[in-house]
Amino acid sequence: MIEIRSRIREEVKNFERVFEVSIGTLKTKIFVQGDRLAGNYSPEEDGRVISIYCRGFVSIASPPRREGDIQQIQIWRGNLSVCLDLESPSEDSIAKKYVDEFHNTLAVVDCYGNIYFIDFIHDSDQGKDFLPTFFEILKQEEHPLVEEWWEMFFEQQLFRTLHSEVLQFAKNLRIAGKVKRIVEEQLQSQYNSQIAALAEEIEELKQEQLRRAEIEIWGAFLAGIELSAGQAWKVNDGLLQYSKKIVVKHIKLDNKIVEAPRGKYYVKGLTIKYSPDEFIRAWAGRWYHPNISDSGLVCLGDVKNGSDGLLEHLKRIHMLPELLQTINLDSSYDGQAKNDAWDDWEQSSIDSEVFDLTITTE
Repeated sequence: MIEIRSRIREEVKNFERVFEVSIGTLKTKIFVQGDRLAGNYSPEEDGRVISIYCRGFVSIASPPRREGDIQQIQIWRGNLSVCLDLESPSEDSIAKKYVDEFHNTLAVVDCYGNIYFIDFIHDSDQGKDFLPTFFEILKQEEHPLVEEWWEMFFEQQLFRTLHSEVLQFAKNLRIAGKVKRIVEEQLQSQYNSQIAALAEEIEELKQEQLRRAEIEIWGAFLAGIELSAGQAWKVNDGLLQYSKKIVVKHIKLDNKIVEAPRGKYYVKGLTIKYSPDEFIRAWAGRWYHPNISDSGLVCLGDVKNGSDGLLEHLKRIHMLPELLQTINLDSSYDGQAKNDAWDDWEQSSIDSEVFDLTITTE
C-alpha cells in the first residue's frame, strides 16, 4: 500500500481551490505534484488512483507492460488555457489515451485503471475551467470519484453558491429560464458539465466588455516600454522581452534562505506575452531553475493574482526578474534542477527570515 510521506502545501492548496473540497477527506487516493510517496502500489488496497502530474506515483506504480494498440479516445476541451505538462507511465504500459481536438494528450489510463492527468490544477482559474473535461473522463472510465466528489461538493457548496448566484446573474441576462431548468432538472447529474458549460457562457458575456480595454492597455504598456528606451526590457513583435541574464542568488525552503552557488542557476530570454484568451504568460529561452517547467513556462506567482485586473499585473511585471533570483523549493517542479537546489540548500548553513520576493506556482 502507498503512504504519503510529505506534500507541498501550495500544491494541496491549488487542488482545494480548484475542487473546493479538502483532498484529505476524499476516499479516492489522489496524488499531486511534489508528493513524496513510499510503499508499493496494490490495486486491492489503493484502488484506482488519480495522479495529477505526480512523478512519485509514476515511479512507484510500475504498471506491467501490455501488448496491443493503445485505445485513443477524443474528448472535447474547448479553446481554454491549461497547463499540458503530463507525468505518465511508459507507452507500453498505457491502455488508453484521452486526446483533445488539438491532439494534446489530457490523460492516460494504465491497465489497473489508474488515471494520470495533466497538471491542470497548476493555475486554479484554468483548473476550474478544465473540471467539465476532467469529470467527463472520469465518467467514461466509470470512476467512483465522480459520485464521491459530487456528494461532498453538494453538501459544502451547491445550495450556498451555485444555485443562487447563477440564477441571479442569469436573470439579468434574460436566460433565467434556461438556467433554472438545468439547475432543477439536471441537479443530480451536475458532473456532466451542463451547469459548468452554462456558467462559462455567462462568464464570457461578463468578460467580453473587458477584453477590448485590456488589449488597449497592453498596447499602451508596450508603447511606454519602447519610448523609455531602457536597457533591460525590450519590445519585439508584440512580446515583452528581458534582455539580461538572470542569475539566482538565493534558495528558500521552509522559511530558511541560503545563498545559491554563484552562476549555477540562471534564466535567459525571459519573454512575456498578453492575449485575451491566455491573459499573461511568461516563458524562458534557456534556463536551469526549478521554478520553471520542462516546457519553459515561468510561474508568475506574486506577479499574477487571479483577483486583480490586467493593469495591476502590469504594475508588478518588473518584479519578475528579481523574483527569479530566489529559488522557492516550497513550490518547485520535479527534476534535476530541483534535486541540485535541494542538495545545495541542505549543505549550506546560512539562516534567514522568510524572503518576501519568492516565486510561487499558484
